[in-house]
Amino acid sequence: MPGLKPVALTKPVVLTKPLALIALVMLLTGCATPAYPWAGIRGAAGAAAGGPSSSGGAQTAEPMASSDEMPADGGTLYLSMFSAPRGVFNPILMEDGYDATIVGLVFAGLLTRDENLDLVCDLCESFAVSPDHRQFTFRLRRDVTWHDGHPFTAADVAFTFRTILHPDYPGVLTGEYAALRGVAAMLDDRAAVDRELAAGRITADEAAARKRASWQAWLDGEGREAIRVADDHTIVFAADRPHAPLLQNLAIPLLPAHVFAGTPPGDLGDHPATRMPVGTGPYQFVRYVPDQYVELVRHETYHRGRPHIERIIYRMVNQDVAIGQLKAGELDYVVLKPGDVALVADDPDIGIFVRPDLGYQYMGLNHRNPLFADRRVREAILLAIDRQAIVDHLLKGYGHVAEGHLPYGHPYHDPEATPVRRRDTVAAARLLAEAGWTERDAEGYLVRDGRRFRFTLLYPSGNAVRAATAPLIQADLKAVGIQVDLQIWSSPPSRRRSSAASGRTPG
Repeated sequence: MPGLKPVALTKPVVLTKPLALIALVMLLTGCATPAYPWAGIRGAAGAAAGGPSSSGGAQTAEPMASSDEMPADGGTLYLSMFSAPRGVFNPILMEDGYDATIVGLVFAGLLTRDENLDLVCDLCESFAVSPDHRQFTFRLRRDVTWHDGHPFTAADVAFTFRTILHPDYPGVLTGEYAALRGVAAMLDDRAAVDRELAAGRITADEAAARKRASWQAWLDGEGREAIRVADDHTIVFAADRPHAPLLQNLAIPLLPAHVFAGTPPGDLGDHPATRMPVGTGPYQFVRYVPDQYVELVRHETYHRGRPHIERIIYRMVNQDVAIGQLKAGELDYVVLKPGDVALVADDPDIGIFVRPDLGYQYMGLNHRNPLFADRRVREAILLAIDRQAIVDHLLKGYGHVAEGHLPYGHPYHDPEATPVRRRDTVAAARLLAEAGWTERDAEGYLVRDGRRFRFTLLYPSGNAVRAATAPLIQADLKAVGIQVDLQIWSSPPSRRRSSAASGRTPG
């Protein structure tokens, strides 16, 4: 069942339209599209209602009741996370999927995706793209309020994107907006300053001052056209050149300007609203008890319609423990490990179904580490790992080996565009030798200039399949002379955009 995800639901569900479910994506090694079962109790009023879709990796489930039944109102939906969020519930600072799950329910953006994955209005009434694809005009909805009752306006939109482009912004999104007018030149200036700083020709304070001066010059000049507030409910973006991903990049969840106003961009991570977020999405943040649960309550005046489910609670539950809680009725649905389908298959109170999933698994390599600077080394690592074995044995066939970031089942995925590369340890060894790794030490590991090819593979706690994948990767890479140390973390490292495992040298 390629590109499918089995799921179990634990309470009766009545749906008038497909329920959008957040994909809790397993991230492994640049390889297989996950395909999970999910399980849940059949027919619970509190478990679903034809409410709004969430953003960020949401997928649709087939209705479990006829479409003419009205959804029940109220109730609490109990869900699970296999690893605890870091608690960075700020859409321009979050760097892992667990925080993103909460952000996707609390916040909204100018645009969202419909059932065909096309961009459609969310916080806007309409949007227009100029014939030369260099100008984007958004007419904003007038019925949107932040969760604290403050009206949403174009000032919030401008504040979000100007913050991302500020030189002190500590996140990772700046480069996504290089196509906006004057931004590429400003970023080139910053890169030149960084080179001078690295060479010791200027101090850190001088570098920071020059970057801020360049930012202010941009803001007073081309920045006025790059991000222009025409009125309270109209905002216009202008680009130097057509850039296909720009419209999608403008769809990110937005920050409330009135909450963060006056906060230096470099201090956003310390602002209380990063931990206690105020958004415009379907659910309001109530509390996060670290390592225990996140509680959300519906936004009664949500602009796309009041959600039917009153409350959502995400519990931090190990994937193995989650099965027991599902069977006990303490969770309403669980994304199953493929091997766990048999544990609930015969339970008459649990329904199992499989749906397409757009997640993919990968191992992110730290390009700042000199070990991975050579493309031949990265390709050798790819060829050394038996990705098909992960699909066959750990995912039980619920997946495909992927060769790109568009997973199997995505509307734009072309399975014939890039042939799948199977494990080839001979080719991997050849590539490593071409990259200068020709000698081995007494233990059989590659060495160069007296240093062993060795790095640490980080993987998150709570997800049994990820944990099972790590030693397989370790063994496969040992076969070609690479030593991999395994390290588990209970909360993803800071400043890490992806929640996938990523390599670093030990020490």
